Amino acid sequence: MGERDTLITEVGAAIGLVVLLLVFLPIFLDAVSKGRGGVVPWRKLQLLKLQSWLVAGTVGVGAADATTGLLTLWGTCELAKPTAILLVVAVWAVVFLAILATWQIA
Repeated sequence: MGERDTLITEVGAAIGLVVLLLVFLPIFLDAVSKGRGGVVPWRKLQLLKLQSWLVAGTVGVGAADATTGLLTLWGTCELAKPTAILLVVAVWAVVFLAILATWQIA
């Protein structure tokens, strides 16, 4: 697999992560809005808000990753290494969010 093919795969993965997170973001925001009704303790409400912001931040990292990858593919910039680093950060942020969501349920 060549460098260009690897970069195409990384961009596709970043876009896939962004789409996945955008699907789940409304679920987290809905949990926050339900928690504002006084049903959820204040500490848990703060954790839900933090989790929503972390999802939004991870969407931003994924979008930055896709952007740097596309700019590199188009020959505008040479950002292959930052693209790979951003993808690793985005993947582990998704893992962290999954652990956080699972911990809240347990």
